[in-house]
Amino acid sequence: MHRTVQNLNVIKKFIISHLEDQSINKIPKIIAVSKTFSMEKILPLIEYGHIDFGENKVQEAIDKWTVIKQKNPNIKIHMIGKLQTNKVKFAVKLFDYIHSVDNAKLAQKISDEQSKINKSLPTNEAICWHDHLPATELLDYKKSGVQDRVTRRLKRGTYPVKRELDLHGLRLSEARICLSHFLNTAQEHRAICILIIHGKGLNSRSAKSVLRPNVRNWLSQDERVLAFTQAPKNLGAEGATYVLLRGARTS
Repeated sequence: MHRTVQNLNVIKKFIISHLEDQSINKIPKIIAVSKTFSMEKILPLIEYGHIDFGENKVQEAIDKWTVIKQKNPNIKIHMIGKLQTNKVKFAVKLFDYIHSVDNAKLAQKISDEQSKINKSLPTNEAICWHDHLPATELLDYKKSGVQDRVTRRLKRGTYPVKRELDLHGLRLSEARICLSHFLNTAQEHRAICILIIHGKGLNSRSAKSVLRPNVRNWLSQDERVLAFTQAPKNLGAEGATYVLLRGARTS
């Protein structure tokens, strides 16, 4: 067995062992980061049956994977590096997942290029969020098992904000995609506390926020979110939502 395949199996066993210790049955998708590696070193993994690979440069990925993907249509290429807007039209054609969307302009550009070639890239958790708003808007939320004192600490603004996302001016469809990609990026950078800025809706026709109830509804459905509450006054109050992600200590 090739050494690369042996390494993959060691990683799989390590992950499965830790998941079993936590009584988690869902096995995560393992992305083999193939950036900078030659196809000679990648081929043993492909022959073994591994299909998910990560690249961080568009042109390098095109040169490396275009022919291979034609021969192996089940292979999925993940964009894990920073994506420039002038590279989007090329990235959309090759990549199956784009994990590095961190602003509304980039999300819109990806959406536009997808429409041109009639291709839809998965948006991860966002495709599972329903849009049925609760009768009463969620002011705060915590997952089962998260202690009440965590919510109290959130309300006091105890957790330092590591990343923030401003959704001002976006349509709901745009905000949905942007939020999902932002959550991916936040987790990849191990940011356990984030701030989502959605505004108060003062300029809307109804003088009520349209984004806020939808954003909080989506967050309450996402497995990456442990808890959230209205932001403290110094972080935007009702114009923003203060979110705690998985990885934070909850005891």
